[in-house]
Amino acid sequence: MQLLKTDIGYKHYVVAALGNTGDKRAIPPLLKILKKDSGKKYSVIIALGQLKCTEAVPILIKRLEQSKNIDKGIDEWETVDILRAMLAIGDKRAVEPIKKYLKGDVPDYPKAI
Repeated sequence: MQLLKTDIGYKHYVVAALGNTGDKRAIPPLLKILKKDSGKKYSVIIALGQLKCTEAVPILIKRLEQSKNIDKGIDEWETVDILRAMLAIGDKRAVEPIKKYLKGDVPDYPKAI
């Protein structure tokens, strides 16, 4: 978790490893990274899903709502990771936002998830 505080070029590998550990102590630093900015956060989103982090659900819902607007920096692949993470977490707060997302004009691949 100390490596998350550095600017190493391979941070996504560190994040992925933390998600694979199942260690809930990784949640606070991962949430901090997710909240930091609107950039692409594939590995963080996946790790939080693996950790079944319910605290991430409101942030993921917000990012899902933004995902229809590519100008906000969220793309189809991140949307797929958001949907997978929310499904892995299993929080009922995600059900209605996912339904709303699916009713919109969105790419087929995220809809398939």
